[in-house]
Amino acid sequence: MPDLPQELFDTIIDKLQQDRKSLMACSLASRIFLPRTRFHLFRNVVLNETFSQKFHKLVVSSPNIARNVTDLTFFGDVFKERLVLPVVHSLVNLSTLSLQDMDFDNVPRYNAGIFDAFSHLPIKHISMLSLCFHDFSTAIRTSFPFVQSLTMWDVVGRSNPEPSRQSCPLQVLKIHFREMGRSILDSIASGGLGALDHLHTLSTSGCPHDGDLSIFLKLMGTPSLRTLELRDLQCDDDSFAAPMSISLSHLRSIVFHVIQFGSDRPHNHGVGIQWLTGCFALAPNPDASAQNIVIKYSLFVGAEYVSVYERKKWAALNEVLSRSPVASLVSVRVIIRRYHDRAQTFDTIMSNCPCLRKMGRAFKLDIVEEFNHI
Repeated sequence: MPDLPQELFDTIIDKLQQDRKSLMACSLASRIFLPRTRFHLFRNVVLNETFSQKFHKLVVSSPNIARNVTDLTFFGDVFKERLVLPVVHSLVNLSTLSLQDMDFDNVPRYNAGIFDAFSHLPIKHISMLSLCFHDFSTAIRTSFPFVQSLTMWDVVGRSNPEPSRQSCPLQVLKIHFREMGRSILDSIASGGLGALDHLHTLSTSGCPHDGDLSIFLKLMGTPSLRTLELRDLQCDDDSFAAPMSISLSHLRSIVFHVIQFGSDRPHNHGVGIQWLTGCFALAPNPDASAQNIVIKYSLFVGAEYVSVYERKKWAALNEVLSRSPVASLVSVRVIIRRYHDRAQTFDTIMSNCPCLRKMGRAFKLDIVEEFNHI
């Protein structure tokens, strides 16, 4: 092998990071390639009941492999495997953890130490899908003291409603309202994880139930919050209550993801965004500092629906953008999917939301292949 710097070989291997077959071939070709190929081969590991045993054998035979794991997914009943605890102890560089389809409290006694093991790892990013908790806030505070971002979908169970005296390091919170246990949401908003002094980004999916609206508004009013992202704003409930007046002067950027489906109830068009725009329009904060608005717009209707529904949405948005809460706006960006007719969409927006025309260069219409969802 020629006398070349290791950085050059690492750069070559980096080009192959999506090609596992080539990475494995390179790992066998030379020791020079081995460290970087292991980094790409083992940085993302999924452990289920079957693979946890195989991965344990691999770590025992080559202990340095575990240091490459930065992203771990626990799936199903893996907590019941006897060999999973020593595997977790070995993942000293783990920063991202995904927990899926699990009862977080149904852990055998021989693996009870797994939560203490988590607390000693540098886990900063957690994703939860289909989980059940006996005490959510206590579990998160004790097991993940360094968490900075938390994504939750279909997380249920109970949670201690008492606020914690400690400060929560959480910076990014992503939740799906209609797939969350109310006691868990209430606990987070009330300080069950600790004071949300560092939370700067809140991303929600779906419209909250009437009973969850106060929780939603409490989260939106977090003083440290700077970016608010609201996805899947589609509501078919005519009785959805109008939000109370709140202040949003602490925000810098607001992202709407508006979805419009066809409906047999024409009197209900625009509800998904009207409750939100009403929230902004009612806010008595003339010193609002929101400078950027991004609108991710999805239209899932036939041509016969466009004139009925699409115009209503942009007219509703025009009402709020014309008022003082967004007077300091410097940019509005509308993102639509590739299959939309760009010219038709632009004409519809300009005709029904004329305040955007006044913004001149601040308004931008982008075409994308796909949106990123929560």
